[in-house]
Amino acid sequence: MNEHNGAQQGIPVHRQNHVAKMLEFYRRVSNWNSKRYEREHVQELAYKLLTEEFTEYQEALHPVHKLDGLCDTAFVALGVLWKLDVEGDFDLAHGIHSAFTLADNFHSMKGSAYVRPLVIGMIEHILRHDSYAAQFCLDITVLCAYLACEELPIDADTFFEACHIVADSNDTKAVKRTASHVKANIDKGTSFVPPEQRLAALLNIDLPKEK
Repeated sequence: MNEHNGAQQGIPVHRQNHVAKMLEFYRRVSNWNSKRYEREHVQELAYKLLTEEFTEYQEALHPVHKLDGLCDTAFVALGVLWKLDVEGDFDLAHGIHSAFTLADNFHSMKGSAYVRPLVIGMIEHILRHDSYAAQFCLDITVLCAYLACEELPIDADTFFEACHIVADSNDTKAVKRTASHVKANIDKGTSFVPPEQRLAALLNIDLPKEK
């Protein structure tokens, strides 16, 4: 990925903070995946995992579970981007800026009702593995932030803070090399720490009581 010192040249100042935060999150996701996978994109697994996590968000009733589902979707989307291995061919910083510009259009048009099916369509597009797949991974991540801002509501900075909480949780899962077509960490290991308590604290709300 193009992350040289001039990577944000031409990106408006007001957007550079969000680009930097997403680059930081991408590096964490890349590191996590590199410890578990070979850098090989398998469309079927990408589609399965993205669909699984986005469905978790859509079916969630509690804000913490909604946020967890959106952060998980973003984590998987950036993991797919890492597996696509498009270094040298794709400007990551400007791709992130383009994704935020797309989300801004929904804010200006009040088009939040169209975001969920748009994300689902982008997930389906990942199966094609064409020149748009890398940008769609970024678009999915930013649209997850958009949905969090619209529905919870929080701001984009808080969403990326939540993403790091989920990344912290994922880092507590056992490290085991996994075949490229298999979901990593089906067995989370004995040291796994779920993110829900910290996400609830971030949102300043209580978790639902277990029945």
